Amino acid sequence: MSNAPKTQNDATWEHLFTKYDILNRIASHGRFEVSALQIKEFREPRLMAKFDHAIDLTP
Repeated sequence: MSNAPKTQNDATWEHLFTKYDILNRIASHGRFEVSALQIKEFREPRLMAKFDHAIDLTP
């Protein structure tokens, strides 16, 4: 696991995963579709899907 501090995107994704129980839904249904409206509850969707640097991607 990385020692890098959590980004705002990381924290927002954690909130989304918790609110919508994403991991359990994937386990039971095989997938989960998140809408831009759901993401926008926490942060602008365009910022959540933007990766400018390789460090922003998971290894």
